[in-house]
Amino acid sequence: MRPDLNERSLSIGDSSVQLLRNCYCFTGHLIIHSWRLHSKSLIRMNIDVDNEHSLIFGLDLQARSLAAVTSKNDKSIFIAGTQSLKFPNQVCYMEFDDELNQLSKHSMAHCPGEIWHISTCPNRSDLFATCFQSVSCDKLLPGCRIWKLCDVEEEKGTTIEMQSLSELDTNGYRQIACFVWNPQSTYCAFALLDDSLVFTDLDSDLRVIATNKVATNNKAIGRLTAGRWDPHHDCSAVAVASGNSVSGWDIRSLSQTYCIENAHILGVKDLDFNPNRPYLLATAGFDCQICFWDTRQTKEKLLSLCHHSHWVFMVKYNLVHDQLLLSCSSDSKVVLSCASSLSSEQLETSQQNGQEESSLADGIVKVYNDHEESVYCCEWSACDPWLFASLSYDGRLVVSRVPRYAKYRVLQIYSQIVLASRFFFYCSLILLTISFLFQERLIIMY
Repeated sequence: MRPDLNERSLSIGDSSVQLLRNCYCFTGHLIIHSWRLHSKSLIRMNIDVDNEHSLIFGLDLQARSLAAVTSKNDKSIFIAGTQSLKFPNQVCYMEFDDELNQLSKHSMAHCPGEIWHISTCPNRSDLFATCFQSVSCDKLLPGCRIWKLCDVEEEKGTTIEMQSLSELDTNGYRQIACFVWNPQSTYCAFALLDDSLVFTDLDSDLRVIATNKVATNNKAIGRLTAGRWDPHHDCSAVAVASGNSVSGWDIRSLSQTYCIENAHILGVKDLDFNPNRPYLLATAGFDCQICFWDTRQTKEKLLSLCHHSHWVFMVKYNLVHDQLLLSCSSDSKVVLSCASSLSSEQLETSQQNGQEESSLADGIVKVYNDHEESVYCCEWSACDPWLFASLSYDGRLVVSRVPRYAKYRVLQIYSQIVLASRFFFYCSLILLTISFLFQERLIIMY
């Protein structure tokens, strides 16, 4: 028969039981916390644990032009232009509220005609330009105007209106592809008119004071379709697309510096420079591909991605994390891709369990299927590197985010999350073992 316990043994037993209870509670909290952290390691299987959904917004008319606005108050602002021959066209100024996940819109009349391209000034949030076509005497005439956004006080509150500042002389031309500001200067830009590259100088009032025309002298290829400033080397060069080729031009000598022939078999639709790594250029074409080039060695492409099933209308580098790219296509899809092997942020690896794990591999990160028609534009937010907008021809504007698992990998905290989850998991196992042994010892004592 078990002997009676004295008062001292009873007090020891009570304190042991209380200690055991505390140990169980602490272990339970550790298990819950470790499970939460461990669940984040599901990103190894590319499972999106993010519950954030895209915000869908409809414009009143059809549209195919979109641009991001540089905001002074760190808000994501986008501006879009409609394209209609039956109804008066509009310029839509849209501000995204991150906290409320809402989009507010201000519509302004664009009397000149249907908008084919819209661009914003990188250095001033109140300036933008529209490239349009108007009908006169049964003829389509191209045009380009520079506008200024103005705040107007009304009884109901402050509203936004736009004021025309100047207009580019487009007489004698049949089509204008784009008007692009110099990233480092408010008073310098270029426009693509037919097969001509036209550099434009502006005065302090944003009036056009001088133009310098550079003819590509390649009538067989046709008109220029897209162009970008090279953000490196003091923005002294531009790249333009014509037919299935891409050529680079020095704005100081007005001479051609390189040419990428047969960049895309069916033609080049868009291009963009890597914002952080010099000489690296991405092109999108009608062959469903996105290709990467070194402008110093143009004979061989560095990488090609084929994530679309139809024409690729636009490709855009992330302004901060240049391994991330957006592309949109006439297959109604927006694709977020990764090209870590060609980014300025070198691909970091960690050795875990004898296997090498990469931060984010080249390929598709996520496919967004929120559109039903051809997606003509996709733009990163000017202030939030994880937010972007896309616009389809039916006027549907979709604001989306980079998946959380991709953000973790880009920020290179994936390894820390996995290590932390494993640490808490093993700690909980050790505490469970200790508590189990301690309980067995109490049973033996009694």
